[in-house]
Amino acid sequence: MLSATEHQLRLILARSQKLEQNVAAQVAAVKELGAEKERVGRELDELRKRVAELEDEETSVDKQHRECTLALREAAVEYSKTQLLAKRYQNTVAELRGQCKAVVVVRGQPAGVSVPDACTIEVDDDVAFCFDSVIHNAPPSAESVGCVQMANDTLAGFNTCAFSFGTAGSGKTRTMFGEDGAVRLFVQSIFDGLVENEVTHFSMRCSLGELHNDHFIDHLGEFGHSLSLGATTEIRSLRVQTLEETMNYVDLGLERVRSQNRREGHVFFALSVENFSRKGHFRKGSALFVDLAGASGSSGAGSSAPDRQWVLRSVSSVCNGIAMLASDSNKADLPTGSVMRLLREALGGNAKATMIVAIDESSHHEETVSALTYASHFKSVVNCPTPYDIPAELQRLNLEASNA
Repeated sequence: MLSATEHQLRLILARSQKLEQNVAAQVAAVKELGAEKERVGRELDELRKRVAELEDEETSVDKQHRECTLALREAAVEYSKTQLLAKRYQNTVAELRGQCKAVVVVRGQPAGVSVPDACTIEVDDDVAFCFDSVIHNAPPSAESVGCVQMANDTLAGFNTCAFSFGTAGSGKTRTMFGEDGAVRLFVQSIFDGLVENEVTHFSMRCSLGELHNDHFIDHLGEFGHSLSLGATTEIRSLRVQTLEETMNYVDLGLERVRSQNRREGHVFFALSVENFSRKGHFRKGSALFVDLAGASGSSGAGSSAPDRQWVLRSVSSVCNGIAMLASDSNKADLPTGSVMRLLREALGGNAKATMIVAIDESSHHEETVSALTYASHFKSVVNCPTPYDIPAELQRLNLEASNA
């Protein structure tokens, strides 16, 4: 009986020891798990801290990226401005050397043509033309077309000239004679300049006519008097005293041009100005604006094949004259003809000349490139502008006579 009890006790004792060992092992395992949990917690905290640091770095990098992008954009803008200033400086130097000027008016978006800045036109992304001014889809201003400078030069005693160039229907007449055209801007600048220059006395005369089939037609005469080149090229002029009076004569002449119902004529407007300044200086200058007809095979009402052929020949003579002057050819070899006679001061003469090219979406690509090429050649033409001046004593006598 006792032996059986002792045996049971030994078994119970063995089981208790085994349970104690298992409990001890479980406790150790729990401790290890606790330690592992603490380690994992520390690693998780470190990861969270690292994630926060990375997020801060990402925010900093994004900020730096935005700042760099903004800086690059500002640098690109400044570079473009610097390039534009450099081009304008080169244009100013060229003008001081007596070289002619070229302005381009772009309407719409002609195929293959882009305008990166106010002085440059790119064609087909591989040819760039640099001009004195490029006006793209914006109303021309007196400064952008050069009318302010042209008016100042005229009042300073220089001969000035501006002529439009381009294909038929490209907007040349609007650019020259429209509400925001060069003629109106110029006349406004003239009267503004009279005030700014403290002019005490002035005499101003204007004329408007048309060159058609080698005949000059006076559209400010009572009936539009036609003068043959064999006799004279003079057109009667009318005295004007105000901006409104001058523009009324311009509108009258243009209405008479439109009443002819034809497109094959070169319309021109001339203005001569004599002025005395408060200091007694006498200046005499003249300005000429010519709206060259576009060389085109299309015909309008009242037009004829001989008329269109004459326009083609006359415009071709202007192109040939520009090309020859740009290549330093002898002026004696220049083409002759009525239109060259009309533009004689602008093409190698003594006028400060500006060529205004008009292109739009309707212009053929080849004609656009050709017009821009001739404008580029025209910029290299050198004239000899000389202001009209008289001796100081004669200026004094003229001033006394004008005050008498």
